[in-house]
Amino acid sequence: MNNFLLLLKNINSYGFLSFVKIVLYEAYNSLKFRELKSLTYEQKNTDDYRTTKINNFYNTPYIPTPYYFLSIISKYLKNNKIDDFLLLDLGCGYARIQNYFSKNFKSLFLGFDYNSKIINYLNKKKIKRSLFFKIDLREKKSLKLVSSIIKKYKGNKKLVIFFSDSFDVYLLNKILKNLSKKYRFYCILINIDKEKILSMKYTKLFSFKFKSKSRNIKILRIDVSK
Repeated sequence: MNNFLLLLKNINSYGFLSFVKIVLYEAYNSLKFRELKSLTYEQKNTDDYRTTKINNFYNTPYIPTPYYFLSIISKYLKNNKIDDFLLLDLGCGYARIQNYFSKNFKSLFLGFDYNSKIINYLNKKKIKRSLFFKIDLREKKSLKLVSSIIKKYKGNKKLVIFFSDSFDVYLLNKILKNLSKKYRFYCILINIDKEKILSMKYTKLFSFKFKSKSRNIKILRIDVSK
């Protein structure tokens, strides 16, 4: 219920037409994938959404990425023939991204989340071409662990890393900077309008803007730093 109320509060940010599309895509795909947990799960938190955006400390409740956004991203990947890839979802929640992408791509999915309840649930489901790890990315040792997991499963696959707006942008910068020392990869950003803080070389490949400038979808290519 909180997720739906949050969406209602942001009608003006996305625009009425986009709001309608978001609702329709949610209804259709929730029935298609028979996965309501990602939509109904409510994680309480002391910081409200507005406060975290103002303070730049992203300690927000769990917010699933709308299926409409995933359809936009999927279209770009298909048009650019980005198919056989290793997809990292940092803050994966109930893995709705894999539910959607697994039907359209030959992706191997690596989901990371600090919520043990969610990770245990996903591991019990044994989703094809998917692995899930309980990791708190704010811990220093976690970055080395993520890098070693990528090395183990990447092979010749392209690397795609996904972030949504509930993610701490300064932690995001730290993670991307660390990974750019070894890998060239695509980075998908949802409602993160601070790529100027990224202290590594990147190229903006795609941008989809909603009514508000703070609501957007961006795809960057990040090259190996020298």
